[in-house]
Amino acid sequence: IFNIGAHEERTTLQNAATVLEIMQKSDKLIRFVPERLGHVRRHAVDTTKIRQRIGWQAQRTFAEGIQQTIAWYKENSAWIEAIKAKQNVFLHNALYQAV
Repeated sequence: IFNIGAHEERTTLQNAATVLEIMQKSDKLIRFVPERLGHVRRHAVDTTKIRQRIGWQAQRTFAEGIQQTIAWYKENSAWIEAIKAKQNVFLHNALYQAV
């Protein structure tokens, strides 16, 4: 198993703010929830193993990668809608066939 990351430690709040900034949305959309078991406050990936074993390293920063990811999702909305439809069919079948 290899951990893959941009060798950047970021908080969940920083990630949310970055996404909202790229999408030109207000940070007032961020909602804080009560603490819960397994609550994640930060994301940090140790990429030492993959760098040492195969020489891999990130080619872009988190900010660059998340911009590309958001752009891809915007450009591929039909793909997203197809996934949502499959999920809805699955949930419908699971709920009504089990009865």
